Amino acid sequence: MSQNCKLQVGLWPALRSLLRTVLENPVRAEAIKHIRLDALGLEVNHQKSSILVRDSERYENKDRILMETAIRGIHIPDADGWYRAIDEKQHLGATMSLLSARCLNLEALEGDIDLFLRNRYFPEMLRRVLSAPRRNNLQCPFDEIARFSVTCPEEYEVEEQFPTDTFLLLFYLPKLANLAITAAPSMASSSDFANFEWPLNSVPIAVNLTTMSLQRSPASPSTLGLLLRQTPALRSLLYDCQSLSSAGLIDLYTLQQALSHVRSTLCDLVIRFDVISDEALDPENLSFVFHGNLGSLRDFTSITSLNISFGALYGQHTAATDMPSLAHVLPPNIERLTINDDLMHFSALDRLAGDFVMSQLKTYFEEEWKSATPRLAEFELDLRTNAFLSHEHWRSERKPNELRALISNQGIKCLVLQDGQE
Repeated sequence: MSQNCKLQVGLWPALRSLLRTVLENPVRAEAIKHIRLDALGLEVNHQKSSILVRDSERYENKDRILMETAIRGIHIPDADGWYRAIDEKQHLGATMSLLSARCLNLEALEGDIDLFLRNRYFPEMLRRVLSAPRRNNLQCPFDEIARFSVTCPEEYEVEEQFPTDTFLLLFYLPKLANLAITAAPSMASSSDFANFEWPLNSVPIAVNLTTMSLQRSPASPSTLGLLLRQTPALRSLLYDCQSLSSAGLIDLYTLQQALSHVRSTLCDLVIRFDVISDEALDPENLSFVFHGNLGSLRDFTSITSLNISFGALYGQHTAATDMPSLAHVLPPNIERLTINDDLMHFSALDRLAGDFVMSQLKTYFEEEWKSATPRLAEFELDLRTNAFLSHEHWRSERKPNELRALISNQGIKCLVLQDGQE
């Protein structure tokens, strides 16, 4: 019978006990399908570039023999170093890497981002396994991984990017279908494409990857383009870009080029933007945030659900009189549309708030939606992110109620979400 293992590995004995179990009993290891690693309680040692926990108990001699055999069986060059990391240093990164490699039927691996930061063992394990020659169709570690998820609680600030090498190696997992990464790294600008190299000799084609979520990520549109070239079956994408205020403009032209790689398959698209202050630059008062605009999504005929801001759709360089209506930019087959308020309070996007939002929505729902997007059944105006800073236009109930009535009268379910509402 398959087993789901959810561990709080801040309690070192729990992880040590599970590793001992799978080493002693391969049958139990084969039954484990899902491991969730919770990093609460970790001691992070920055000076030694390692993640450590305190525990005095060591592995017994028989455990050491099993561990050494398991490590050498994966043909890791520094087997002795791995053994010392697990047994003597009690390194969580090395331990979780060996544990996940020994569970050959593992389908889902989830963990807190702290387990992967400054963890050289996991990418080393992935690289060794993924680059090894296949022998007689024998099952290899990570062959069955379909879901890989790295999370960080919203109340914690993500101060480091997810390691680039580890991130790129995940695209080589043969059965990976769902990838969710917090703080996915930014790797290249459009001028660097020619010099970009994947970590293995071959370029991955993630043929089974259908869902990708990049949350609170500094990954640029150029980086996204590099990834989407290798995901020919992608159906669902969440691109939650957190750009630094010193990083330059967010290039919406490049974002459209990136999305074009999955134009024929993409069904569910969420685009979120935030700009984080650094180098004493106040993002809310920047003169410019975006370069260009996303342009029309009319040829994205597979999209049925879209969550996007007016800033992403229109950019900030187009004159108000030249801005196309929603009917000319929205995918033709959408069934659910969400307009979010990302960056609505930024000075650079001031003209895309308040009256502009209401004007665009009224024109669309009074005159255009039936011919432009006849399948639309649900609309949501999500003002929760910046509601406390947004324009007076939405603070009273009159405008939200007017919008709800207009859209509901068209037979479309309508929600106007404001601060504090689920």
